[in-house]
Amino acid sequence: MTSKRRVLQRRKSVLLQAIAAERETLRHEATQWHAATQRLDNGLAAIMRYRPLVMGAGAILALTTLKKPLHLMRWGRKALSIWTSYQLLKRTSSLNTTKDNNTF
Repeated sequence: MTSKRRVLQRRKSVLLQAIAAERETLRHEATQWHAATQRLDNGLAAIMRYRPLVMGAGAILALTTLKKPLHLMRWGRKALSIWTSYQLLKRTSSLNTTKDNNTF
C-alpha cells in the first residue's frame, strides 16, 4: 500500500507541476492577447458609451437611404476617397520623415 501511495503522490506532484506550468502559460498568453486587443476594446467601449447617438445616426441614415439610395452611394464614395487620401498622406509623411532622419 505504501508504494502505491508513493506512486500516487509522485503522479499528483507531476500533475500539479503541469497544471502550474499551464496556468503560467495561460497567464502570459492572456496578457499578450489583452495587449493586442486593447485598441479594439477601447473602440467598442467608445461605441457603447455613445450608443444612443450611434443608434440615432444609424436610424437617420437608414431612413435617408430608403428615401434616396443614390445619396448613400455618393457619400460612400466621398468617404472612401477621403479615407484613401488620408492614408496616402499619412504613408507619404511617414516616408518623408524616415528619409529626413537617414540623411544625417
